[in-house]
Amino acid sequence: MAFSFGKKEEKRPTTLEQVRKAYDDLSEDDKKTFRQSFEDRIDESVGEQEREDGNEDSQTAKDRIDEAEGAALADAEREETHDDEPPVSEQVVPQAEHADAKQDGEQIEAALAPLREEIAKLSARIDLIERTPQAVDDGLSKKLDSLSNLYNN
Repeated sequence: MAFSFGKKEEKRPTTLEQVRKAYDDLSEDDKKTFRQSFEDRIDESVGEQEREDGNEDSQTAKDRIDEAEGAALADAEREETHDDEPPVSEQVVPQAEHADAKQDGEQIEAALAPLREEIAKLSARIDLIERTPQAVDDGLSKKLDSLSNLYNN
């Protein structure tokens, strides 16, 4: 192992730095071509992954990516245009819609009433069954007695 005192080590550029420098040295047309080539490779990769997963779509991968990017832009535009509107909870509901909702609620309550009565009857029967001892046959009675003797002594 050799030590070199007083010598400065050369700092070697990393691969990322070399790629950045090479990209910066490209002309604008070459940069545009490089970006398009890179996007095409991404589209091909997405398409290949979908084929492997069995999720092929009639739409091309590029179209889906463009659609997703367009949806993101549309969402951003929608947020900008709707900032001045009050939240839905603060908007006034027209009286006709309110009346329809009230009528729907009454119809639902009318449909639930017989079900609630049936549930109450079943609940009462279950309570009665739980309080009433049930008779068992002699064979089961002997088995229960032997278990009781086994664990209680």
